[in-house]
Amino acid sequence: MAKTFLDIINLVLQDANEVQLTETTFLSPRGLQSFAKEAVNRALMDIATSTPEWNWLKTGTAASPNTVPTVIGTQWYNFKSIVAPDTAYSAIDFDTFFIDNNVDLFNNLPVISFDEWDTQFRERDEDVNSVGDTPKFVIESNDSNLFGLTPIPDAVFTISFRSWNDANVLANALDTLPFPDRYFNTLVARGRYYLWTFKENDFQASVSDREYRDGLNRMKEQLTTPKGRKMRLV
Repeated sequence: MAKTFLDIINLVLQDANEVQLTETTFLSPRGLQSFAKEAVNRALMDIATSTPEWNWLKTGTAASPNTVPTVIGTQWYNFKSIVAPDTAYSAIDFDTFFIDNNVDLFNNLPVISFDEWDTQFRERDEDVNSVGDTPKFVIESNDSNLFGLTPIPDAVFTISFRSWNDANVLANALDTLPFPDRYFNTLVARGRYYLWTFKENDFQASVSDREYRDGLNRMKEQLTTPKGRKMRLV
């Protein structure tokens, strides 16, 4: 059975010999119970931000990738149709960019930096007499919300890629863990670390921190994607 937000909070409270919550009292916690809710979410964010490559945060698959349609004569594109800090991808896998015309073309698009594009292809792309062509490269822009294509598309194509999302905080008692249950002890250990720190018990905080770091290393070994060329977005 999947571990819930309430389960994790109560495991943290239990290990600290504190009164546990129920679904009824979850909405009106007191004192250390309230702090335990915050501690678990802080612990989840610590795990989520320790690497941008968690499989459980990956969005887009080989069978169903993220897609962006091109517009004839347009060079720069948003990764998402809605652009806002809280909707941006946390990381993009630039090794997985492909171009498809839905007929007879499906090719990988190698990535180049903005500086490479600026020195090698910008003059051609911005030539007023240029009519564009089939893109051959994807440009890693200086704006984390955008990517570019060169040459500029002269037809409608579909650009596909894979990426990672940010983790969402847990809010409801029955919200379940975003990662496999077998790693719940790592989240509990980090939550317990914050609780012991709050209670100024340095020894127990140190023990919990060591348990967390050991568990986090196991998670990274078993749940992260093989490394390729990634871009961290901030």
